[in-house]
Amino acid sequence: MDITSVSSYSELNEFVSYGYNRDKEKLPQINLLMVSGHTSRLPLFFRAMPGSIHDVSTMDESFKRLDLVDAKRLHMVMDKGFYSEDNVDALYRRHMRFLVGVPFTTSLSLDAAERHRNDAMISYRHYCNVLGEELYADTELIKWKGHRCYLHVYFDSIKAALDEKKFSHRILMEYEELCSGSTVKEHQKDYERFFTVKETPKRGRKVEYNQEAIDVCRKNSVGWLVLATNDVKDPVKALEIYRMKDTIEKHFDDLKNDLDMKRLRIHSSAAMDGRLFIQYIALILTSQIKNIMNEAGWFKSHNMQEVIDEMKSLRVVSVEGKRKQIYTTTTAFQKEIIELFGLNIG
Repeated sequence: MDITSVSSYSELNEFVSYGYNRDKEKLPQINLLMVSGHTSRLPLFFRAMPGSIHDVSTMDESFKRLDLVDAKRLHMVMDKGFYSEDNVDALYRRHMRFLVGVPFTTSLSLDAAERHRNDAMISYRHYCNVLGEELYADTELIKWKGHRCYLHVYFDSIKAALDEKKFSHRILMEYEELCSGSTVKEHQKDYERFFTVKETPKRGRKVEYNQEAIDVCRKNSVGWLVLATNDVKDPVKALEIYRMKDTIEKHFDDLKNDLDMKRLRIHSSAAMDGRLFIQYIALILTSQIKNIMNEAGWFKSHNMQEVIDEMKSLRVVSVEGKRKQIYTTTTAFQKEIIELFGLNIG
């Protein structure tokens, strides 16, 4: 499960509003939530929501709608944006399996990292390879309000070095924004957390680093990852499943780029519903085309647009009074496509 933002210029659609824009665009938007199949690599469910709604507040209503799908034994894989105590409670209440990233704004992940912040974690006993990446991993079995819950804790020393540089750059940029007065609305929480600002009539604005808060954030998040699950016991398998959620990110990329939905271009919510439904059906079709091509190894020499363009020249002719249809002559490449997709033509 994941959410993306679709920007719009419309002022007549009640769904369009300002919120956290995942494409970093300063435009009002709608939010589109989607559930995608892990093994089928196909979209299963989608819903449009107002652009001001946060990821964490969408779960309960989405679960009620998922009940209509009648999918048995769903295993929900979600990033940190969906984590909250209420959402985990709802997952347990509905007897759903889940794997969710735990943000470092919670005591659950902070305490877990602190318990592993010693030489015992950095040992070959915890060293493992996950999809070609080597890192340290350990697992704790805890109780979540009487329920069994596995906490998988990971530390990646290479990622830690990259995160450290990225974090330091972020702090420096925000410091300069405060000093110049050119603040960014999306950085307001960081300003309040990592800096103290004093305004005096004589000296003007004075910005100082909140070193304690910066050190705490650096220590507890740089290089670390915590996953919570009620189903997957093995930390390597858990991280493999979590990393493979990029399937849905590829669906969003296809939706916005291949299917021309970077902008909504619709001025009413009724028209929006119609367009989103057509886009959803188109996404299912393009996803399945890509699945078939990928399994056959066709992406080494072809792309999807090439296959679609090749089939555009194929025609069927119907003659009044004749039951038999006549097909135009197929090219060698068209014959390969017809065979790959099992089409009944001619």
